[in-house]
Amino acid sequence: MRKISQQGGALPAAMVLQLILLLVGLQIAMAATVMRLAVARTGAMVKAERLAEAGVALAAAESSDRLAAALAAGGDLDVATALLAPSLSPPRVRILDDEDGDGDPLRDSNGRVLLAAEAEVRPFPAAAASRAGLVREALVGGWLPLPAALIDCAGGLVVCGGDEGCPVPGGRIEGASAAAVAVPELLAASLRRKLFILTREVLRGALKRCADTATCVAADDDFLKAAATGVLQRLENPATDALGLTGEEVGRLVSNLVLLGGEEAGPGSILWWDGTGRAVAEMADLVAVVEALSRADGHVPPLSGHPYPAVFTGSVEWSMAGDLCRRLPLLLEAATESLRSTPPGGAVPGSSGAVTVLTEPLRVAAGEILTGEGLLVLRAPVTVMAGGRLEWRGSVILAGGGLGGDGLVKVEGSLLVAPATAAPLDLFSGKFSLRRDPDLHRQAWDAAGIVLISAWYGPLSP
Repeated sequence: MRKISQQGGALPAAMVLQLILLLVGLQIAMAATVMRLAVARTGAMVKAERLAEAGVALAAAESSDRLAAALAAGGDLDVATALLAPSLSPPRVRILDDEDGDGDPLRDSNGRVLLAAEAEVRPFPAAAASRAGLVREALVGGWLPLPAALIDCAGGLVVCGGDEGCPVPGGRIEGASAAAVAVPELLAASLRRKLFILTREVLRGALKRCADTATCVAADDDFLKAAATGVLQRLENPATDALGLTGEEVGRLVSNLVLLGGEEAGPGSILWWDGTGRAVAEMADLVAVVEALSRADGHVPPLSGHPYPAVFTGSVEWSMAGDLCRRLPLLLEAATESLRSTPPGGAVPGSSGAVTVLTEPLRVAAGEILTGEGLLVLRAPVTVMAGGRLEWRGSVILAGGGLGGDGLVKVEGSLLVAPATAAPLDLFSGKFSLRRDPDLHRQAWDAAGIVLISAWYGPLSP
C-alpha cells in the first residue's frame, strides 16, 4: 500500500512538469512570433520610407512643365513607378507651393516648392499597413524669378558718369514690364543713387543735344518733357504736364533738375522753370522724378528710344532679387554638377538647355564669334575684343568671372551677377545689349533641374 501511494504522488508532479514545459514552449513560440511580427513591421516601415524616398526622387526628376501642370491641377503628381517592385503599392506623390502665397510657379518669389510622398507597405496580407510620409523642400531652376533683365547680387555693377569720373554706359538694357536692374534690399539704396546719377547724365546729354533746336531729335524732346512733367506733377498738380512748355522753359527746369545728383545735391532752392526762383523744399521728390522717368502713366511720353535704364520701378523688384540671390548658389551648384568646361577659343555648345561653364580666361578676337543657348556660367573673365562678338540666348551668370571689352555683347534672356563676384560688369561699350526674355531665362534654368534641400518624415508641415 505504501508503494502505490508513492507512485500516485509522482503522477501529479510529472503532469505539473509537463504543463510547465508546455507553457514555456508556448511562451517561446509566442515570443518568436512577436519577434517575427516586429521584424516584419520594422521591415515594412523601412520599405515604406524607402518607397516614399523613391517617390520624391521620381518627382524631382520630372520636368518643370509637368510639375507646373500638377501644381495647377491640385498637386497630385503621376510619377513613373514602373521601376518599383510590382509587389509594392506605388506611393502617392504631391507637389505643394510653399507658404509665400503666390500659387503660381512662373511668378514665384523664390522658386521653392514642397515635394511630398506618402507610402504604405503591409508586412503580410492580413496585417495593418505601415505608413511613411516624406516631405522635401525643392528649388526648381526653371522657376527662378526674373524681376529684371540684370540682377546684381554682388553690388559690382559700375554705374557712373560725367562728374563721377567715367562715361555714361552706351549699352542698352531692355525688357517689358520689368525693372532694368534689380538688387537685394541691402543694395537698393546704392543702386538707386547709381541709377539717379546715370539718368542725370542721360538728361545732360539730351540737354546738350537740344541746345541747338535743329538737332533736338524727338526722343530727346520726349525725354526732357517727361522729366519736366514728373516735376510738375509732384510739385503743382498731378494732372498737369509739360507738353505746353516752350523748349527754353523745359530746358531751364531740367537744367536745375540735373543738379540734384551726387555731390551736387544739397538743401536749398532751385530756379523754377518760369524764373521765379521758387523754393523746392523736398529734394527727395525731385530724386523720385528721375527714378520714375520711364513710367508710361499719365502724360509722360514713352521713353523706349533712350538707353539704359529702360525701366526702373522699385520695391517689388528689390525683394524678389533678394530671394533670387539667396537661392542662386544652390541652383548654380546643381547646374554645374555635370561640369562641361570649354577651353579658351573653343566652340560653345549651342543646344538649348545646355550648361556651359567657362573656367579659364577667354578672349574673343576680332572676327571671332562666341554663340550659344542655355545656361552660360562664367567663372573666369571673358573679353570680347573690338570686332569680336558674343551672342547668347538664355541666361549668363557671372560667378567669379567678368564680362567686358569693346566688341559686341548681346544677351537675350537674363544676366545675373552672383554673390561674391568681385569683377564688375562692363556696360560702357556702346555695343552691349541685354534684352529681358522670361521664356529664354526659364528654358536656360531648366538645365539646373530641381534641387532637393531639407527633408523631414511625418505629416506635411513647412
